[in-house]
Amino acid sequence: MTYASPVFAHAQPDILYDLQIVQNKLCRRAANAPWYVKNSVLHRDLELPTISKYIKDASERFFNIAYSHPNPLLVLAVSYEPPPSHHFCRRPRNVLIDPPDDLIVEVEKLIELMRPCESRKPEITGSPYFFEHKTIVVNCTVKLSRDFSTILQLVTPNGSTEEGSDPRIKIQSNEQNVVKGVLYKSLTIDNARPEDAGTYACKVECGSTKTSAMDVTFLTPDEAFVQLSRSDDSTLIQTNRNTMRLAIRFKAYPEVNVTVTFCVSKFIRDKLWWHPGGTGRPQLPTPSNPLLSTEEVRSIYQIKSFTEIKAVTSGEITCIAYRPFNVVTHGGRFLVYEIENGFGIKDKMNHCFSQNENITLTCLASKFQFKNVTWSGDNLKNDTFHQVVSSENQHSLISEMKILRASVEDTGTYSCLAFKTYGDTERDSISVTIGDNSPQGTSNTC
Repeated sequence: MTYASPVFAHAQPDILYDLQIVQNKLCRRAANAPWYVKNSVLHRDLELPTISKYIKDASERFFNIAYSHPNPLLVLAVSYEPPPSHHFCRRPRNVLIDPPDDLIVEVEKLIELMRPCESRKPEITGSPYFFEHKTIVVNCTVKLSRDFSTILQLVTPNGSTEEGSDPRIKIQSNEQNVVKGVLYKSLTIDNARPEDAGTYACKVECGSTKTSAMDVTFLTPDEAFVQLSRSDDSTLIQTNRNTMRLAIRFKAYPEVNVTVTFCVSKFIRDKLWWHPGGTGRPQLPTPSNPLLSTEEVRSIYQIKSFTEIKAVTSGEITCIAYRPFNVVTHGGRFLVYEIENGFGIKDKMNHCFSQNENITLTCLASKFQFKNVTWSGDNLKNDTFHQVVSSENQHSLISEMKILRASVEDTGTYSCLAFKTYGDTERDSISVTIGDNSPQGTSNTC
C-alpha cells in the first residue's frame, strides 16, 4: 500500500506517515475483529467496505462522536466510500516502526465503537397488584455493554413510553449518569385507578430489540389474598436423615407478616438450623439474625407452621399436612368482624332516648356469613318517621333503623334479623325506652 491508497486520499500530507503507522499496528491486532475476512488465503484482511458498513449502520449519536473526534483516521473512515476490492490491512513496505501508544489507544476505542451492539434482556420488577388510590411502581434495569448505544424504554398499557400530561405519573432514569454499567428507568403512578391496570413492558433497543413484561392487576379490598404453596418440585419436606428441608412459598396482597416455625426432636442432631432459601424464595427473619436461627429440639418429627395475616378480609383458612402416603387437612373460619362473632346490634347499652330525639339503631352482619339483614318490631311503622336504610362496607352488611322525632309510642322491643348464606337466621333484639318529658308524664323515664 502506498500514500495513494484510498484510505489516505483526503488526508493532509503532514499526517500521512502517522496514519500509515497506525494502520500498520491496527491491522496486526485485527485478528479478533468480527469483520475480518476469514476465508482469505494469504491474509486476515480487514476490508474498508465492511468497516464502512458497520459505521453506516451505527446510531446518529455515534456519527456525532465520529465527526468531532480528534483522530483523523476515524473522520476519514466515516466519510470514505472504498471500492469493493480494496484491502485496508496489507502492510506498507516502507513502514517499519510502531505508532505512539496513546494514538493506538484511540484507534482501539474506534474498533470497540464500530463493533455491532448486542441487546440484553431487561429485568422488570414492581408491584403486580394494587388497590384503588394506592401507588403503582414498575422498575426496568439492563446491564450495558456500551452506555451510549443502548436505548431503554418503559411502556405503559396504553402504549406510552414517556411522561405525559397526567401529573400522577413520574418516570425517573439514570440515562444521563449511568453508574456501574446499569441503566434503569422507574415509573411511579400515585393515586392509582382501575384503568391503570394492564401489561407494563421494558424494551431495550441496541442493534436488536428485547422485551420483558409484567401484568399489573387491580384488586378490590374484598379480593385481597394470601397464598401458601410448595416448592416447584412439589416436595414440602425432603430428608436424608441428616438434613430436612422445608420449602414453602408465600404470595399475598397487600403485604403480610409471616412467621414460620419448624420443630424436630430425637433427630441425629440436637439443634434445628434455619437456612435461607435459594433464588426467589423468602428469607426467614428472626429477632437475632435475619438469615439464620437455632431452635431447641421439641418433639418427634413434629412440624409446626404459624402464619400471621393482617386483618383485611374474611374467609376459610386451611392447614395442609403432607404425609408420605396421604394428605391431612384441617380448616377453620378466618373472620374479620366489626362486632363480636360477626353479627349484632351496636351500642346495645344505649337504649334510653328523649322524646322528639332522632334515633338511629345500627345492626351489623358479616358479609362472609350472611346474605341479608333487616329490622322488625311491633312499633315499627311504615311512614316518614320510621325508616330502615341498608348499606355495606368492606366487612359487613349494615341495616339502620331510623326513628325521627321519637315519641312515647315508639317505646318497645326491636329485633335485627340476619339471614345466613346457607339458610339459617340469627336474631338480636334491643328494648328501646322513650322518656316522657311532658308535665303530666309519670312513666317511661330515663
